[in-house]
Amino acid sequence: MRQNPDGSPPLTLSLIYLPHLDYNLQRLGPNDPAIAQDLREIDRIVGDLIRFFEGRGVQVMLLSEYGITPVNFPIHLNRRFREEGWLVTREEMGRQLLDCGASKVFAVADHQVAHIYVQDAALLEKVRKMVARMHGVARVLDEAGKHELGIDHARA
Repeated sequence: MRQNPDGSPPLTLSLIYLPHLDYNLQRLGPNDPAIAQDLREIDRIVGDLIRFFEGRGVQVMLLSEYGITPVNFPIHLNRRFREEGWLVTREEMGRQLLDCGASKVFAVADHQVAHIYVQDAALLEKVRKMVARMHGVARVLDEAGKHELGIDHARA
């Protein structure tokens, strides 16, 4: 094992993602009866992992990235974009998949935030207005809005 200049062992960090709750919580919602069994199963798995690592002198830290709450109504951006003829899909192995390269507009949503990709600059204002009018959309950010919130990354 390589050592630090002062002779001490290097610090290490290992991250483990346990997706068990993500899938059913997002698919079924937090109030579904199946979630209780999922909680029991992940509790057992986490307990086993903690015992394993602590038994080897590893300091364990548990984190949760977010909480999931029930949704009253979803906002189907890509469905609207498809209705407008802007979003293109392809069939692969009997399944319909988004074709990002062939689509003029598509959204990648993650909970309450959606990144909307507009390939055709001529559509930008039309897309912005459509999304802003959709029920449940609180705010549509342009470049200035992203800068104001400090989320104006080059790929955002």
